[in-house]
Amino acid sequence: ANNYRINTESNLKIKVPKKNMQKANGYISVKKLNIYFNNYLMKNEGPINLFLTRGKINFSPAKIFGSNDYINFQSVSSNKPIDLKIDGLFRLSLLRLFTPFLETIEGLAAVNLRVSSDYKDTNFIGSTFIEDTYVRLPALPHSAESMNIDILFNQKKIIINSIDGRF
Repeated sequence: ANNYRINTESNLKIKVPKKNMQKANGYISVKKLNIYFNNYLMKNEGPINLFLTRGKINFSPAKIFGSNDYINFQSVSSNKPIDLKIDGLFRLSLLRLFTPFLETIEGLAAVNLRVSSDYKDTNFIGSTFIEDTYVRLPALPHSAESMNIDILFNQKKIIINSIDGRF
């Protein structure tokens, strides 16, 4: 069984006048964030601060890390209300929460992602390199192992540049 637990110490204050996000103001400050997956822990390095000013969201640079994993978050200056850059290196087993159809998923993923939105349309573009991957589906007799996958993606398509491994 896979067990997830999240502990946080946060402050939150957001006002959205007449349900209009373009006029929203406030903040979220996460002083402590611990994400447990089985016996593995990822936590924040310093506070995670999100500020909302007249509908525009700004993140102070933030980092969540584990023993060999990290995820960085940072706002990008633009005219979009939401424009966020995310990059990191993390073990694929952390994705088990979102992939219950997989019996096993292991390996490392290096990810670069940029997400922007004007509250009507959301755009994202990114790349990921997944290495030394092992995937087992309960319905298939064989697993995929020692896989390396190079992927580019956006909100409209996924391009697999290369994939190799044993199937």
